[in-house]
Amino acid sequence: MSEKATKITIITLLALVFFSAIGIVYYFLFGGSPTPGTIQTSDSGIFPTATPNQLAGQSGSTGTSDGVVGGGRTSDGRTTQNPTDRNTTVGSGATVLNTRKLTENGATLPTFIKRQDPTTKTNTLFIRYEERGMGHIYELRADQSGSKKISDTTLTKTYETLWGQGGKTLIIRRVGDSGIIENIYGFIEEAFVGPTTVSSMIGSIAPVKMEGDIKAVAVSPDQAKFFYLNKVNGDVIGYTSDFTGTTLATKKSQVFSSPVGSWNVSWPNANIISLSTKPSGKIQGSVFFLNLKTQSFEKILGGINGLTTLVSPDAKQILYTASSGNGISTYIYGVGTNTSTLLPIKTLTDKCVWSLSDPNLVYCAIPTEIISGNYPDDWYQGRVSLTDEIWKIDVKTPRTELVAAKNLFAKDGGTDVSGLILSPDEEYLAFTNKRDSTPWLIKIK
Repeated sequence: MSEKATKITIITLLALVFFSAIGIVYYFLFGGSPTPGTIQTSDSGIFPTATPNQLAGQSGSTGTSDGVVGGGRTSDGRTTQNPTDRNTTVGSGATVLNTRKLTENGATLPTFIKRQDPTTKTNTLFIRYEERGMGHIYELRADQSGSKKISDTTLTKTYETLWGQGGKTLIIRRVGDSGIIENIYGFIEEAFVGPTTVSSMIGSIAPVKMEGDIKAVAVSPDQAKFFYLNKVNGDVIGYTSDFTGTTLATKKSQVFSSPVGSWNVSWPNANIISLSTKPSGKIQGSVFFLNLKTQSFEKILGGINGLTTLVSPDAKQILYTASSGNGISTYIYGVGTNTSTLLPIKTLTDKCVWSLSDPNLVYCAIPTEIISGNYPDDWYQGRVSLTDEIWKIDVKTPRTELVAAKNLFAKDGGTDVSGLILSPDEEYLAFTNKRDSTPWLIKIK
């Protein structure tokens, strides 16, 4: 192990021991979790109601606050509008599919791809996804229906896909035949469609098994690199490596080590990797920043039960959820100001995504009702299922706007959103429905 990595290991261990000791003392002295920084509360009530147009599934004016979680319902819980058709006809008979399920089969979280359409020769937005059952990969234009299979390589029991290089490469996490988690690096070898070939030809994946006991993986914002945690002799070692196309890169750089074995990881900013302790409503959690430029490892926020986090693309703000009694509360934390502000929403950060064009804008799936439980444990373990609407939130003001009402998903039994993503042009949102793992697409502009 390098001298720098050894220093990071020692600092990590000392920091965790120190803050754990403080947390225990505080708990027994004061009977609760320490509060991070300064807590401010917004004056916007619990959640805004929606206008009739918003209830019909249209984006529109910002709601007003009246303490109704999810909004748009009468006092007895009934919606005030009937569900609308999810398709809108425009122009010369063309159909714009505003809200749709991409397949009836379960799939991992999709990715958006901007590339030339081989038919129209125009730069077009595509969405690509991998089916869980067989591991086959499909894609379709975001503005059209009908998926095309682009890989028929069978990789069964896939539960997570991380996309690199604009969807050309990927890391597949699946349950192997022995019941052990396998991590597969793959390059999609698409079928070439030219003058002497037919468009029905299907490509394949060239899979390479990644060695080691890999606990977590995160992809860089530009999809050029990935970070992963490998368990070695009781410790976890963090490496960065490149997406190199057809083969798995043999070169890797060790950037982190820790005796703590369980982390949630993300790579929100070119220089910042976020590592959070595994969340539980009965355990205080913390989030740390690993700065790749300065090689520092710093605790940013901690002492919070049920902590789940979503770091902004500039790494200056953290959207986070904390356990609150038998429910949850959602906050925005300023990294530079050490100030937490309670937001007028209640949701898990697993249901949110940051805008890339507005540093204060976040899209979230908001449960219409928070069922009493131990969060986030009960939701992760499937003991609680939620019914969501999609909202846009300005965390600075904080103003909210309904994007997709729950009645848009009513004929499918509602959606429990997981893994919300935003297209590069910010015209579409995609997610998976946790209830059946089906992928969905929503046009928001």
